[in-house]
Amino acid sequence: MTATESINIFNMPMAKGIWNTMGSNLADVAQAICEFIDNSISNFRGNPGDGTQLRQVKVNVVNLGDRVKVTVEDNGTGIQNLNNAMTLAGTEGRESPLNEHGFGMKHALAYMDQNNCAWEILTCTAEDCKYDHYVSVKPPYDFDGMTAEYKTGWVGTLGATGTVIRFVCPMAVFESMGRRGKTKLSFEQLVGILCEHLRYTYATILQRKELILNLIWESDGKEHSQFLEPLLPQWEAGTLVELPDQEIVFNKDLGEKLTISCRYGHICPDEDAYLHYVGNMESSGAEIRINGRVVEHGLLKEIWGRARHNVYNTFLVQIDLQSNDANSLPATKTAKNGFRIEGAKIQTVFEWVRANVTLPPKVSKEHQLRKQLAEIKGAEKGVIVKEERAVFSADGINVPADLFVSRGEKVTLYECKVKNTSCLNTYQLRMYWDGCVRDGIHVEEGILIAQNHPAEVVKLIRILNQLTGPDGRRYNFRTALWAEEGIAV
Repeated sequence: MTATESINIFNMPMAKGIWNTMGSNLADVAQAICEFIDNSISNFRGNPGDGTQLRQVKVNVVNLGDRVKVTVEDNGTGIQNLNNAMTLAGTEGRESPLNEHGFGMKHALAYMDQNNCAWEILTCTAEDCKYDHYVSVKPPYDFDGMTAEYKTGWVGTLGATGTVIRFVCPMAVFESMGRRGKTKLSFEQLVGILCEHLRYTYATILQRKELILNLIWESDGKEHSQFLEPLLPQWEAGTLVELPDQEIVFNKDLGEKLTISCRYGHICPDEDAYLHYVGNMESSGAEIRINGRVVEHGLLKEIWGRARHNVYNTFLVQIDLQSNDANSLPATKTAKNGFRIEGAKIQTVFEWVRANVTLPPKVSKEHQLRKQLAEIKGAEKGVIVKEERAVFSADGINVPADLFVSRGEKVTLYECKVKNTSCLNTYQLRMYWDGCVRDGIHVEEGILIAQNHPAEVVKLIRILNQLTGPDGRRYNFRTALWAEEGIAV
């Protein structure tokens, strides 16, 4: 062989190897199911018809014990170009920006069915209706080409045309939605999480009545059905700010522009939710949607350079980027669960948010409640209130106690918590009491105030009240609620 000869390189993808890995960018079953729903919404948007047809998607989940059977059905126009639909990264004739990558359906099937043997795509177009048949595509997925079959009639239940995708996944894969430490959730709890995820992901779309989304689940021989309502945050009174919609132009010559909608404020934590709007660090910060569909949430450091912190737990910014031109929108990751952070467009959006939304000061909810309590007590005649007054000062330690309320020589100590107290909090209160004794301050009462006190805390306070402090007097502790002071949490 001489140096001038060429070598042919055969680089046909190994279908099995790619199938085993290409679903790995999805985090759980809920994200995978959203890929199918995204395709349905994209089809609805690309084929609006006369506007009289109810656009529906039905998700059916059946518990088979060690496996779960899932069916996603829509009443769209069917898959017009099967070659493109089954091609990895196929975006030919995409119907909306939701078809940005051309990976979604294939990635989702690979995530659900890692053995590439238990899925099926059924689709019926208006042309198929003329011949009273539909098209069925079955595994295995293969880069060398695949064969589809015509079958008589139509199996769909929502309309004369549409698409049905069904698969069977291991229960372990379905349980991916609810992995939190060692706690194992029931099938019904997992379905509840799926329901919440869909209500959250498509909240704006559901609110606009652009989509009817029905979740049906079967377990122990019983069928349950729920039409999903949008999951929306409940804003704290007086905190919501809604900015006027504004146009952002990226490239005037190419016509690349979008409309940005933005509102922000503090939310009331949703105690019934599992993941979203619960008032913790994961669900706070900025939530960004594209045409109503959530792409990423929990953004703080990416926009403001601030690490997640509990002082921002109830602070929420909702952003919706609207454009029918995929080239005008920031690039997303292939699973649509995040933005390509290096992209110029998303950085421009971040700059806009920084210029229009100011993070709240680092004042915790506990501090706000304590301030309200101090104002209420301070309004009483002859009362002196001090926040974070130091105790153990005689020993040069200076531990700040939450709240001192003095009525002459009678002092009441407060230890303030926002929601639930713990046994540890009772010992904080005891520490403040002991510090006051060391400083020569006579305390009449110590109050642990919060929204709720678990039974073990109440029991522990009774035990402590049987003990004596450093001055030989018995402790006098009790619990109180914010609501008793007229303070809303």
